[in-house]
Amino acid sequence: MTDDGDTGDYSAMDGRLRRRRVLTGGALVACAPFADVGQAQVRDFGQVGGRAGGDVSGTLEHMLNMVHDNPGEPPFVTRYHDPAFLKDKGYTGQVPRTFLPCTVTYAAIAPGLMPPGSAQRRKVEAYAATLDLLFARAKAAGMPVYPFTDLLVLPKALVETDGPMLVTEAQRADHATLGGASLAANVLAPRTEQLLRAQIAEIFDRFPTIDGITTRFGETYLFEWPEYAGSSPARTPEEQARLIAILRDEVCVKRGKRLFYRTWDFGRVHTQPALYLAATDPVEPHPLLTMSIKHVGADFLRLQPFNQTLGIGRHRQIVEVSSSQAGIYGKNAHPYYFGQGVIDGWPRHPWIDAVERTPWRSLRELTASPLLTGVWTWSRGDGWRGPYTPDEMWVDLGEAVMRGFRDAPATPEPVLFAAAARAVTGVTDRDLPLLRDLSLLSASASLAGQDTVHMTPAEWNRRAGVLPKDFVLSGSYPQQWWCRDDGISAIDLTPVILAGKAAPVRAEKARAVADWQRIEALSRRIRLPDPTRQAFLEISCAYGRIKYALFEQIWLMQLLAAEAALSNRPLARVPMRRAIAAYDHHWGEWEALHASSPLCPTLYSDRSVKYVDAAPFREVLDAYRNQVA
Repeated sequence: MTDDGDTGDYSAMDGRLRRRRVLTGGALVACAPFADVGQAQVRDFGQVGGRAGGDVSGTLEHMLNMVHDNPGEPPFVTRYHDPAFLKDKGYTGQVPRTFLPCTVTYAAIAPGLMPPGSAQRRKVEAYAATLDLLFARAKAAGMPVYPFTDLLVLPKALVETDGPMLVTEAQRADHATLGGASLAANVLAPRTEQLLRAQIAEIFDRFPTIDGITTRFGETYLFEWPEYAGSSPARTPEEQARLIAILRDEVCVKRGKRLFYRTWDFGRVHTQPALYLAATDPVEPHPLLTMSIKHVGADFLRLQPFNQTLGIGRHRQIVEVSSSQAGIYGKNAHPYYFGQGVIDGWPRHPWIDAVERTPWRSLRELTASPLLTGVWTWSRGDGWRGPYTPDEMWVDLGEAVMRGFRDAPATPEPVLFAAAARAVTGVTDRDLPLLRDLSLLSASASLAGQDTVHMTPAEWNRRAGVLPKDFVLSGSYPQQWWCRDDGISAIDLTPVILAGKAAPVRAEKARAVADWQRIEALSRRIRLPDPTRQAFLEISCAYGRIKYALFEQIWLMQLLAAEAALSNRPLARVPMRRAIAAYDHHWGEWEALHASSPLCPTLYSDRSVKYVDAAPFREVLDAYRNQVA
């Protein structure tokens, strides 16, 4: 239970969320904790077409959608790739994942780089032709398109010849190097700026029908383009300010196109108000320039503050919301309803209260800011690998709620949910309360099953490998990735033992399983008109119940292992054997569910993980078997 009496259970939160009254007649009320963010954080934005402060009566300007296909994998098979489908749903723009710099020949400034007929030129032209078809399809549907793209991704051949000119004199004095995936071209270097401007010019000359671009910033994945190198195009606020200014000039001023500039990075400009303001305030606002910012003050994770860079500064902003929520909560293989938490705010926790300084803690409160211009959803993707779901019911429900919020920001979330649920599932008025209870319970039960509200960040960091000091963070970030995507790793629970929290954590996991049993039972009481959706409803809820039964046993085993390690004693044989047996039982149950129907999503793997600094759980499980045999 948190300090304000919140257990973390979302099923009883309707009408109970705490809100701050921070606006009176559209003016910001003085708020002392907000003063350290910077000067003139919230401004009248009328001069560039922003909404009047506090006006939540009208539709937000933008509703964008993106499918982020897994890097290095075939594209998702999904309706959300179809611009006509998106247009019918009321979206105002499509953000397809592209590699626009990989269509650039640099013929104007490096004519010998890709001679006509060369293998690289043919590959570039072939890829550009595929984008022609993509953009033509959007144009035919009347759907504005803002390709999601990296910047300053350069051919390795160009890096080899121009490398020393792509960094500043100070970097050259420090013997900075370029090449491979570690390319760190500095936008402050004149040659880098020249190449960037040439990229933008050739992109819009080659694709004149696109309506703008959405920058990809913070991560660069070139699995499909090994001949190229690149990384984040700017690192310091000074570099970002220059990058934004160049893009504003090339995209908005010269060509009259929209620029959605994503601020995503790892805990700096994206989340720290002082750095955000230092990067954006030097740039003059423009009606076609919008900052794109995740709603969370970290990645799309729970137990984090609302993003403190939202609602501040000089520029229009659009908020990113992921249907897959960083690939942490099942990726829509089972219900995980994020709509209420994103719109009205998640349950409060004292460590989050301690770091939040802006007056708003949810999208609902952010509508009081004249800077907010819309929402864009990641309907599929946001992670690596699976699980892969054959039915998009949970995707459809979440995005429909967010669309409803964009259309009528003042509408209460339960009303938005009811409209979305009826449209997506055809649920009857009799069964709507059951689906509502199921959905709200899925949010609290998922969190309780794989994370914990009982540990503070300071308690989690009582181990090796703590976060860097400049990484501003609230919640239990280090351990949240243990079950990212479809990989299951061996979570280190030593900090839980050191904090004396083993008993409440064990109880929390048991409650999560009980809640998932309730979810599964609710799914069987609901009757949807579509037999396929009814079957998927029941299968996906059973899937979630089994998953969290497995996770309970993982937490029990890892707590036993941590207790043994800290006391320098052998594993407790009886409880460890019991947990292993339960784990084996539930894993067999999961495999049987998957074999029973093609509607069952793909399963997790305990034998491999991706981008998680921990061993696959199967490795430690086998060690435990040997120790207690």
